Amino acid sequence: MSDQQHSKAFIPVIQKTSSLVMMAAVAVVMFAIAFFSRVEIISETYETKVQAAEKMTRAMEMLKDIRLEKGVFVDVENDPNETGLIGSQFSLTTTDEGDLDAKLTTLDPNFSAAMVELLHQAKLQSEDSIAVMLTGSMPGSNMAMLIACDAMN
Repeated sequence: MSDQQHSKAFIPVIQKTSSLVMMAAVAVVMFAIAFFSRVEIISETYETKVQAAEKMTRAMEMLKDIRLEKGVFVDVENDPNETGLIGSQFSLTTTDEGDLDAKLTTLDPNFSAAMVELLHQAKLQSEDSIAVMLTGSMPGSNMAMLIACDAMN
């Protein structure tokens, strides 16, 4: 490209102020329509999900307290939420193998609410029998699934 082409200023296609004002007005009207026409939809499993998330929060706090009482190290670097469930490789309740982001995701109390949703989508009823595969590398998902099953009782 020549220096002459680089020195040209950008000239917008729409140069009329009235056109720009009209487009801004249309944008504001469309925003207002979208904002005021929204509908709040509450899932039929909302209460169960909240119960499961609260129970998982209490369970993780209890496990952390027990670990701290016994003087067990909590790996703050890899476990920023200080759940006590990510740490030493050779432990009954912690893990350090695998994708850290995936492990942290399963340690969010809302993960148990997601499990409630999956169980609901599978059309499970109270007292149904299910098989659950638990893994030592994802203690958060194990806890979330067991708590979700309990919440759906």
